[in-house]
Amino acid sequence: KPQAIRELLEIHEPDPAKITEYLIEEIHSAFVSGMLDFYATDPSIRPVADAEEVFAALKEMGIKVALDTGFSRDITDIILKRVGWADGRLVDATAASDEVPQGRPFPYMIQKIMSELKIDDPQSVIKIGDTEVDIHEGHNAGCLMSIGITSGVFTEEELIPHRPTHLAKTLTEVLEIVRSYTLTKSL
Repeated sequence: KPQAIRELLEIHEPDPAKITEYLIEEIHSAFVSGMLDFYATDPSIRPVADAEEVFAALKEMGIKVALDTGFSRDITDIILKRVGWADGRLVDATAASDEVPQGRPFPYMIQKIMSELKIDDPQSVIKIGDTEVDIHEGHNAGCLMSIGITSGVFTEEELIPHRPTHLAKTLTEVLEIVRSYTLTKSL
């Protein structure tokens, strides 16, 4: 995130001498503080529709549930607490972008989660996400599936060029894709 701040300053500040590490750190610190406050207090923070039911169903099938995010660990932990997922009951592992060398679309967060959950084969991992970088992260990690979900940021038309293995409108549809795969695999 400090790099993004630097790039914005370079666009908008004609005097490069004014762009100091101290200024960048001050802006970044204020940004993170505002984000922490927002996620700790805003009443709109709640789980995505059907997430808890889908996570529980996946766990009943013996499937581990993990989340990765572009947020830093401190923001991630606040969100997990706010939605009631910090206890490990529904989510087995998480990775935040400040815990790896580079965030999405690089595969490092998926690899971190795989290591933590002792998963060796990326072909046993299904990546679900609502952005093009989510889909590319799944492909770059070598996941079995990289499912695009259109209930978030991007539409189906926007995700298709990024070659998701599947598209779903909701998490419940994702669950049906997984069930269909496990049923086919067991035949």
